[in-house]
Amino acid sequence: MPAGADMVYAQYALAQRVLESAAPLLEDARWYAILTQCEDILDCWELTAGRLRYERHLTEEEQARELLQQLEPSLRGRLD
Repeated sequence: MPAGADMVYAQYALAQRVLESAAPLLEDARWYAILTQCEDILDCWELTAGRLRYERHLTEEEQARELLQQLEPSLRGRLD
């Protein structure tokens, strides 16, 4: 559901149910979403061996990118 030029509202509960159901049919993958509000939120999604794993990390304002670079060192210097 579009919410503005750079914002999209997502129904995570629905996305999680769909991905959990489809996980056995999908290849391994990992992706992240950074949500900025009063604090930064880093959501981590991972499909591995037919299973879905989801984690939410709450950080201080402007810290989600730093945390992401710690979790994924290959992204250092690429998130500016």
